[in-house]
Amino acid sequence: MLYRHFPTRLDLAFAVFDENFDELETIAADPSPQTCGRLWTRLLDLTVETSAFVEMVVDARRNLPDYDGAERLLRLVESTLGPAQEAGLASARLTAADVLLAQRMAYGVVVTAADPSTVRATVDRALSLVGP
Repeated sequence: MLYRHFPTRLDLAFAVFDENFDELETIAADPSPQTCGRLWTRLLDLTVETSAFVEMVVDARRNLPDYDGAERLLRLVESTLGPAQEAGLASARLTAADVLLAQRMAYGVVVTAADPSTVRATVDRALSLVGP
């Protein structure tokens, strides 16, 4: 049924990612220092919820040089990280690239988790091991 609207699985994955980006952009538009935390929490939620699509998009990115998803996400994190750092809510040493590295680490936990019912708790535990 979905394929009537999306000719391929990759088209479906990109449609999901576009919706996710719209949501993340809406969150990032708030200039408050707490926005970075809200963006991070939602990014982790999406990583857990849409992990099946992430793999398709990562693979496609290698073959689609015009896909700008990684740059879009980096810009969103950059736009929210500065205010959080200025307010003392994030380490001054933290970079947007560091945040995205942590998100990639979380994705690794998601796709290798033995028990799907505990994925989010496992992601949170793994990330707590690398810092506050």
